[in-house]
Amino acid sequence: MILNHHSHCRLLKWANFHALKPYIPALSILRNEPRDSAAAQATSWVYEFKAHFKEAEDFRMILEAAAAHFSADAIVPIPPSDPERQPNSLQKLFGMPIRRTEPIETRKYNHHRFLPEHYSRTYEVKPPEGRRVLLVDDVLRTGATMNHFIAAMGRMGFETIPLVLGIYYRLSYVEGDSISIFVRKTEVDEALDEMILKI
Repeated sequence: MILNHHSHCRLLKWANFHALKPYIPALSILRNEPRDSAAAQATSWVYEFKAHFKEAEDFRMILEAAAAHFSADAIVPIPPSDPERQPNSLQKLFGMPIRRTEPIETRKYNHHRFLPEHYSRTYEVKPPEGRRVLLVDDVLRTGATMNHFIAAMGRMGFETIPLVLGIYYRLSYVEGDSISIFVRKTEVDEALDEMILKI
């Protein structure tokens, strides 16, 4: 997704979660998708950001636009399961108000397993400014991790709006809110605009 100077992004919605794109987490299924399918392209876009920080500025602008749309005071990324993997791509953009302090077994291949009882002791929270936060994660499959942090932030007095970059493509999501993204013009863009006006 390459943004124009004024773009719109239609969010997806499942339960109380908002998402940017559908996501196919299993490589075996993704291999059977045509490369030009919407799901394959969306998965590639999210994965390349997660793994290699590609198109980070697009993600920053979209999430900042979502925060403005939902009147959020701050953007708070959910940390990775391993402290050694911090900062992840979202934390590089928006900081680490929630920081993983000890490793937790990943649920990557067993999403229906419950979070362990000591989960709340594996991270620490530095409260962000304001009372309403956009809580962001990379991929949602069952919502268990996101729901944990919604409850944890709620106990601290925060209202949360949950948003993920990729939502498991088999969930019965629907189209949600449309957000407007105003892309910052570069100096080259502004110079071109000035030349056009002079012509």
